[in-house]
Amino acid sequence: MPAIHEVAILTSKGQITLPKSIRQALGVAAGGKVAFDLTGDRIVVSRVRDDAEQKSCSDHDFGTTSQRASSNWFHQLAGLVNVP
Repeated sequence: MPAIHEVAILTSKGQITLPKSIRQALGVAAGGKVAFDLTGDRIVVSRVRDDAEQKSCSDHDFGTTSQRASSNWFHQLAGLVNVP
């Protein structure tokens, strides 16, 4: 996945609009879910897959759900957003 850098503005209610290029790269449409993970000064945004997608992905390309395989799978799906 190519690197994408986008800037979003935080509203007074603490909301942001996920930029279109990020939504497209993650494959997230209206009603889709994303997860936010904070590590240091970075937020990792990743698509939350439904149960059917998770089963097919974990059994197909990514092998077992060991910590290493899960980490690799997560990084393949994740997009990074820098926090200023």
